[in-house]
Amino acid sequence: MGCLLLLAGGCGVFAARAEWPLYRGPHGNGVSEERLRTDWNDRPPQRLWRMPLTNGLSSVTISDGRAFTQVRAGGVLDGTELCVALAADTGRWLWTRPVGQARYPDGGVGSDDGPRSTPVVREGGCSSWEAI
Repeated sequence: MGCLLLLAGGCGVFAARAEWPLYRGPHGNGVSEERLRTDWNDRPPQRLWRMPLTNGLSSVTISDGRAFTQVRAGGVLDGTELCVALAADTGRWLWTRPVGQARYPDGGVGSDDGPRSTPVVREGGCSSWEAI
């Protein structure tokens, strides 16, 4: 089982104020425009919340105060991939949408494989079927 963990203090509350609507950030280059504090010894980052999730290779996207990712539900042969939306400031579960069948017959990371794509936020909604 994996978990989604958001921290405060490194660059403020990143998840609550920054837009990260697609894989690798707003410009697709993996670079954050947020300023990173460097005084972590004096003021270490504090955990905002933690959410246990099933295994997967999905990243997280953030938009309009919501964090999106994909998880797996069900068994090895009859599983379903789900897109989930969480409140970025509290981790509260907002909604879940089925994406498709969760079967990975050509290998992967093990019998507990999970989703391999990252949700994309377009016009305020989650288009979880789009993999970038």
